Amino acid sequence: MTLDCYLTETALGILGTKGETGFVFTLASDPDRALPEDRLSRFVRKQHQYFGLEKWQPRDLRRTFTTLAKGFGHSDLIINKAQARTDSSVIRTHYDKRSYYDELRQLFEAVEREILRILGQQGKAAKVTQLR
Repeated sequence: MTLDCYLTETALGILGTKGETGFVFTLASDPDRALPEDRLSRFVRKQHQYFGLEKWQPRDLRRTFTTLAKGFGHSDLIINKAQARTDSSVIRTHYDKRSYYDELRQLFEAVEREILRILGQQGKAAKVTQLR
């Protein structure tokens, strides 16, 4: 399965040109094959300390993204499309053929700006709530 995804300037800076041809996350034994989704999640769960982070799961990113997107007033339709969720309604399946690229770009850029704003606050006293 191939998924088109808008990448912000920050994402492009982190990934470089790796995703331009082929997969971003590949098998170590075969760089021409995509890393299965469950293996990426498992790797992150087991190796979080490698990234210098507290324990987290990929779904934590999805929840944070959704919370930020809803806070900015984006529709459920655009948020679901951003997360590659399918909508099985008759209208969406058969008649709505729009790609929503402009709306998705606006959404990703808004979330990027907020994350960068939060990261810029690192040295300051910030209110952080631990959910685990």
